[in-house]
Amino acid sequence: MFRFIKSSILVLLATTVATGFQWHRQDTGIKEKSIKFITAQDTEGFIFAGTDRGVYMSNDFGKTWRNILTIRGYPHWVNFISINPDDNNEIFVGAQNALYQSKNLGKNWKKIFVGSSEFKQDALCLLFSDAKLYLGTRAGLFVSADQGRTWYLQDGQLANLSIKFMAQDPKNKNLVYFATSRGVYKTEDNFASLEHVFTSLLKEAEIQDDQETYDELEKSEININQIIIDTDNSNEIYLATQDGIFFSKEKGRNWQRMNSGGLISKQVNWLFK
Repeated sequence: MFRFIKSSILVLLATTVATGFQWHRQDTGIKEKSIKFITAQDTEGFIFAGTDRGVYMSNDFGKTWRNILTIRGYPHWVNFISINPDDNNEIFVGAQNALYQSKNLGKNWKKIFVGSSEFKQDALCLLFSDAKLYLGTRAGLFVSADQGRTWYLQDGQLANLSIKFMAQDPKNKNLVYFATSRGVYKTEDNFASLEHVFTSLLKEAEIQDDQETYDELEKSEININQIIIDTDNSNEIYLATQDGIFFSKEKGRNWQRMNSGGLISKQVNWLFK
């Protein structure tokens, strides 16, 4: 079963055309035509879709949908939908104007985080770790130790950066990677120290690549969309970026660009493994 699908078009649920099956639309009940995020609940089979106006839920594998959250005000894009791994009834929705929480599978909602500025209120990603919530925004990382009742800004190098994605080592909860506006940082000691392991500036990046040169892109920035940690070998890290896929076999110490042959575009939003 898929975990996450990110799309800017209508909901399409099917196998690939290469297998001989056909794609078909499954968006009955969704008013908006721009779907930014989809996630599935493993145990009950519910599917949630985030649009540019709110969240929809399906309990019949995407055949029909109903609205469970409408984002009021502006901006109102849904950036992500996260389900508490310890409680499948608890859902978090990160939007451009707040973080929303439901404890009863979308029946009731409340805002649990509203930033003090346009950038700080833009909730981009969420991480559950040791009874804490880590919220990445366009202006820093916020932490809550009481299920979202109170928050504080994590100080240090991440304080004013845009935190686009977070990934935690499944075998070591103290090891967390952060995709930011300046590249990838990692902590292995619960924020006692941070290491900058991948820079978003290509001219500064120490990337091993025998097939491509970076002369043309020397002054460009790499927009990092996602981080994947190999569940079988957590030393291996993969980055989905707007300039292809990068990987490290040494927890980010050295990086290589993966061969982009066969990709329609180098802009990669999500990786699945």
